[in-house]
Amino acid sequence: MSKPQLVALLMCDQAFQQVGTHKWCIIGVFDTVHAPELPVMLPQLSVYVALSDFQGDTVVELVIRDQEGEVVKGVRGEIPKAPVGLFQHVFLFPEVAFTKAGVYTLELLSGGELLTLRSFRVQTGGPDPQQESAEADALAEAHVVSLVEEAKKVLAEHSDAEPFGLIVSPGASEQVWFRQAFEQVLGDSPPDMGFAGIVDRGTLVRLLAGQLPNFEQAIQPPVAHAGRLFCVVIVTKNGFKFGFHPIDE
Repeated sequence: MSKPQLVALLMCDQAFQQVGTHKWCIIGVFDTVHAPELPVMLPQLSVYVALSDFQGDTVVELVIRDQEGEVVKGVRGEIPKAPVGLFQHVFLFPEVAFTKAGVYTLELLSGGELLTLRSFRVQTGGPDPQQESAEADALAEAHVVSLVEEAKKVLAEHSDAEPFGLIVSPGASEQVWFRQAFEQVLGDSPPDMGFAGIVDRGTLVRLLAGQLPNFEQAIQPPVAHAGRLFCVVIVTKNGFKFGFHPIDE
Protein backbone atom coordinates (compact mmCIF):
# COMPACT_ATOMS: atom_id res chain seq x y z
CA MET A 1 0.00 0.00 0.00
CA SER A 2 1.49 3.34 -1.04
CA LYS A 3 1.89 6.10 1.49
CA PRO A 4 -0.67 8.93 1.17
CA GLN A 5 0.78 12.08 -0.37
CA LEU A 6 0.05 15.50 1.10
CA VAL A 7 -1.72 17.94 -1.20
CA ALA A 8 -2.70 20.60 1.36
CA LEU A 9 -2.65 21.17 5.11
CA LEU A 10 -4.18 24.58 5.85
CA MET A 11 -5.13 26.24 9.11
CA CYS A 12 -8.09 28.49 8.47
CA ASP A 13 -11.08 30.25 9.99
CA GLN A 14 -13.57 28.14 8.06
CA ALA A 15 -13.71 25.44 5.37
CA PHE A 16 -16.79 23.87 3.83
CA GLN A 17 -18.05 22.17 0.69
CA GLN A 18 -20.58 23.97 -1.48
CA VAL A 19 -23.92 22.28 -1.96
CA GLY A 20 -24.39 21.22 -5.57
CA THR A 21 -20.91 22.01 -6.94
CA HIS A 22 -19.10 20.13 -4.13
CA LYS A 23 -16.29 22.70 -4.42
CA TRP A 24 -14.34 23.40 -1.25
CA CYS A 25 -14.39 26.96 0.11
CA ILE A 26 -11.43 27.71 2.37
CA ILE A 27 -11.67 31.04 4.16
CA GLY A 28 -9.09 32.93 6.18
CA VAL A 29 -5.93 30.81 5.84
CA PHE A 30 -3.25 31.84 8.36
CA ASP A 31 0.04 30.75 9.89
CA THR A 32 0.12 33.20 12.81
CA VAL A 33 -2.28 33.51 15.73
CA HIS A 34 -2.39 37.17 16.80
CA ALA A 35 -3.55 37.35 20.41
CA PRO A 36 -4.30 40.63 22.23
CA GLU A 37 -2.89 38.95 25.34
CA LEU A 38 -1.93 35.52 26.62
CA PRO A 39 -3.26 33.06 27.54
CA VAL A 40 -5.82 33.07 24.69
CA MET A 41 -8.63 30.66 23.87
CA LEU A 42 -9.69 30.09 20.25
CA PRO A 43 -13.32 28.92 20.26
CA GLN A 44 -12.60 26.87 17.15
CA LEU A 45 -9.70 26.25 14.80
CA SER A 46 -10.29 24.59 11.42
CA VAL A 47 -7.74 22.58 9.47
CA TYR A 48 -8.34 21.61 5.84
CA VAL A 49 -6.58 18.41 4.80
CA ALA A 50 -6.18 17.05 1.26
CA LEU A 51 -4.38 13.76 0.55
CA SER A 52 -3.82 11.89 -2.69
CA ASP A 53 -3.35 8.10 -2.96
CA PHE A 54 -5.39 7.75 0.22
CA GLN A 55 -7.38 4.53 0.61
CA GLY A 56 -9.02 5.24 3.96
CA ASP A 57 -9.95 2.52 6.44
CA THR A 58 -7.68 4.16 8.99
CA VAL A 59 -7.55 6.78 11.72
CA VAL A 60 -6.32 10.25 10.74
CA GLU A 61 -5.01 12.42 13.57
CA LEU A 62 -4.03 16.07 13.86
CA VAL A 63 -1.94 17.09 16.86
CA ILE A 64 -0.84 20.56 17.97
CA ARG A 65 2.39 20.65 19.99
CA ASP A 66 4.18 23.56 21.65
CA GLN A 67 7.89 24.24 21.12
CA GLU A 68 8.76 21.91 24.01
CA GLY A 69 6.94 19.06 22.26
CA GLU A 70 4.00 18.95 24.67
CA VAL A 71 0.58 18.21 23.22
CA VAL A 72 -1.72 21.25 23.25
CA LYS A 73 -4.69 19.65 21.53
CA GLY A 74 -5.39 16.68 19.30
CA VAL A 75 -8.31 15.52 17.19
CA ARG A 76 -8.85 12.31 15.28
CA GLY A 77 -11.31 10.82 12.86
CA GLU A 78 -11.87 7.24 11.75
CA ILE A 79 -12.03 7.35 7.97
CA PRO A 80 -13.88 4.50 6.21
CA LYS A 81 -12.48 2.75 3.14
CA ALA A 82 -12.62 5.08 0.16
CA PRO A 83 -11.74 4.92 -3.54
CA VAL A 84 -8.12 5.75 -4.25
CA GLY A 85 -8.02 9.40 -5.17
CA LEU A 86 -8.12 12.79 -3.52
CA PHE A 87 -9.31 12.80 0.10
CA GLN A 88 -10.48 16.19 1.38
CA HIS A 89 -11.77 16.89 4.86
CA VAL A 90 -11.93 19.66 7.45
CA PHE A 91 -10.96 18.82 11.03
CA LEU A 92 -12.27 21.04 13.82
CA PHE A 93 -10.32 21.81 16.99
CA PRO A 94 -12.81 23.09 19.59
CA GLU A 95 -11.53 25.48 22.27
CA VAL A 96 -7.79 25.54 21.67
CA ALA A 97 -5.89 27.31 24.46
CA PHE A 98 -2.47 28.87 23.92
CA THR A 99 -0.71 29.92 27.11
CA LYS A 100 2.54 31.29 25.71
CA ALA A 101 3.98 32.88 22.61
CA GLY A 102 6.27 30.93 20.32
CA VAL A 103 6.44 28.45 17.46
CA TYR A 104 3.97 25.55 17.49
CA THR A 105 3.70 22.54 15.20
CA LEU A 106 0.70 20.89 13.59
CA GLU A 107 1.30 17.18 12.95
CA LEU A 108 -0.71 15.08 10.49
CA LEU A 109 -0.75 11.32 11.09
CA SER A 110 -2.46 8.47 9.25
CA GLY A 111 -2.67 5.08 10.95
CA GLY A 112 -0.24 6.33 13.59
CA GLU A 113 2.38 7.24 10.96
CA LEU A 114 3.53 10.84 10.66
CA LEU A 115 2.80 12.16 7.16
CA THR A 116 3.91 15.75 7.59
CA LEU A 117 4.03 18.67 10.00
CA ARG A 118 3.73 22.43 9.68
CA SER A 119 4.85 25.17 12.02
CA PHE A 120 2.88 28.24 13.01
CA ARG A 121 3.42 31.07 15.43
CA VAL A 122 1.46 32.46 18.35
CA GLN A 123 2.23 36.06 19.23
CA THR A 124 0.69 39.03 20.96
CA GLY A 125 -0.32 42.11 19.03
CA GLY A 126 -1.35 42.30 15.40
CA PRO A 127 -0.23 43.70 12.06
CA ASP A 128 0.41 47.44 11.80
CA PRO A 129 -1.82 48.82 8.97
CA GLN A 130 0.32 51.94 8.51
CA GLN A 131 3.49 49.89 8.24
CA GLU A 132 1.83 47.54 5.74
CA SER A 133 0.67 50.48 3.61
CA ALA A 134 4.12 52.11 3.69
CA GLU A 135 5.71 48.83 2.63
CA ALA A 136 3.25 48.50 -0.27
CA ASP A 137 3.96 52.07 -1.41
CA ALA A 138 7.71 51.43 -1.36
CA LEU A 139 7.29 48.25 -3.41
CA ALA A 140 5.10 50.11 -5.93
CA GLU A 141 7.67 52.90 -6.30
CA ALA A 142 10.40 50.35 -6.92
CA HIS A 143 8.61 48.19 -9.50
CA VAL A 144 5.56 49.83 -11.12
CA VAL A 145 7.41 51.71 -13.90
CA SER A 146 9.17 48.58 -15.14
CA LEU A 147 5.97 46.51 -14.85
CA VAL A 148 4.03 49.03 -16.95
CA GLU A 149 6.73 48.82 -19.65
CA GLU A 150 6.57 45.01 -19.57
CA ALA A 151 2.79 45.10 -19.85
CA LYS A 152 3.02 47.39 -22.90
CA LYS A 153 5.30 44.86 -24.61
CA VAL A 154 2.85 42.05 -23.88
CA LEU A 155 -0.05 44.05 -25.32
CA ALA A 156 1.97 45.04 -28.39
CA GLU A 157 2.35 41.35 -29.24
CA HIS A 158 -1.03 40.17 -27.98
CA SER A 159 -3.64 42.94 -28.04
CA ASP A 160 -6.31 40.75 -26.43
CA ALA A 161 -4.11 39.78 -23.47
CA GLU A 162 -5.02 40.73 -19.88
CA PRO A 163 -1.69 41.38 -18.16
CA PHE A 164 -1.57 42.17 -14.47
CA GLY A 165 1.34 43.30 -12.36
CA LEU A 166 2.06 41.21 -9.28
CA ILE A 167 4.42 42.39 -6.54
CA VAL A 168 4.97 40.19 -3.52
CA SER A 169 6.79 41.40 -0.43
CA PRO A 170 9.43 39.08 1.08
CA GLY A 171 7.23 38.74 4.17
CA ALA A 172 4.28 37.48 2.15
CA SER A 173 6.37 34.70 0.60
CA GLU A 174 6.62 33.19 4.11
CA GLN A 175 2.85 32.83 4.42
CA VAL A 176 1.70 29.23 4.20
CA TRP A 177 -1.24 29.93 1.87
CA PHE A 178 0.83 32.01 -0.56
CA ARG A 179 3.80 29.65 -0.63
CA GLN A 180 1.55 26.69 -1.43
CA ALA A 181 -0.43 28.58 -4.08
CA PHE A 182 2.80 29.83 -5.71
CA GLU A 183 4.25 26.30 -5.84
CA GLN A 184 1.05 24.80 -7.27
CA VAL A 185 0.44 27.49 -9.90
CA LEU A 186 3.96 28.47 -10.95
CA GLY A 187 5.73 25.20 -10.18
CA ASP A 188 8.39 26.61 -7.88
CA SER A 189 8.80 28.13 -4.44
CA PRO A 190 8.51 31.91 -4.19
CA PRO A 191 11.96 33.50 -4.03
CA ASP A 192 13.06 34.63 -0.58
CA MET A 193 13.39 38.24 -1.74
CA GLY A 194 9.81 38.41 -2.97
CA PHE A 195 8.48 38.56 -6.52
CA ALA A 196 7.66 41.19 -9.13
CA GLY A 197 6.43 40.32 -12.59
CA ILE A 198 3.62 40.10 -15.14
CA VAL A 199 0.94 37.42 -14.83
CA ASP A 200 -2.26 36.73 -16.76
CA ARG A 201 -5.73 36.92 -15.20
CA GLY A 202 -6.03 33.15 -14.82
CA THR A 203 -2.75 32.86 -12.92
CA LEU A 204 -3.63 35.81 -10.70
CA VAL A 205 -7.02 34.29 -9.86
CA ARG A 206 -5.48 30.94 -8.95
CA LEU A 207 -2.87 32.60 -6.76
CA LEU A 208 -5.02 35.06 -4.85
CA ALA A 209 -8.77 34.68 -5.35
CA GLY A 210 -9.17 32.16 -2.53
CA GLN A 211 -7.84 34.72 -0.04
CA LEU A 212 -10.00 37.66 -1.10
CA PRO A 213 -13.79 37.15 -1.36
CA ASN A 214 -14.34 40.29 -3.50
CA PHE A 215 -11.31 39.63 -5.70
CA GLU A 216 -13.03 40.22 -9.06
CA GLN A 217 -14.37 43.58 -7.89
CA ALA A 218 -11.00 44.60 -6.46
CA ILE A 219 -9.18 44.23 -9.79
CA GLN A 220 -11.68 46.43 -11.62
CA PRO A 221 -10.70 50.13 -12.00
CA PRO A 222 -12.56 52.19 -9.37
CA VAL A 223 -13.40 55.01 -11.81
CA ALA A 224 -14.01 55.36 -15.53
CA HIS A 225 -10.92 56.19 -17.55
CA ALA A 226 -10.55 57.24 -21.18
CA GLY A 227 -7.64 54.86 -21.83
CA ARG A 228 -6.59 51.46 -20.67
CA LEU A 229 -5.57 51.01 -17.03
CA PHE A 230 -3.04 48.45 -15.87
CA CYS A 231 -3.80 46.81 -12.51
CA VAL A 232 -0.93 46.09 -10.14
CA VAL A 233 -1.59 43.86 -7.11
CA ILE A 234 0.77 44.15 -4.16
CA VAL A 235 0.76 41.32 -1.63
CA THR A 236 2.09 42.30 1.78
CA LYS A 237 2.58 40.08 4.82
CA ASN A 238 -1.02 40.45 5.97
CA GLY A 239 -3.01 41.95 3.12
CA PHE A 240 -3.35 43.31 -0.40
CA LYS A 241 -3.11 46.68 -2.09
CA PHE A 242 -4.31 47.49 -5.62
CA GLY A 243 -3.08 50.21 -7.96
CA PHE A 244 -4.23 51.26 -11.44
CA HIS A 245 -1.86 52.91 -13.91
CA PRO A 246 -2.43 54.36 -17.43
CA ILE A 247 -0.90 52.08 -20.01
CA ASP A 248 -1.87 53.73 -23.31
CA GLU A 249 0.81 55.60 -25.22
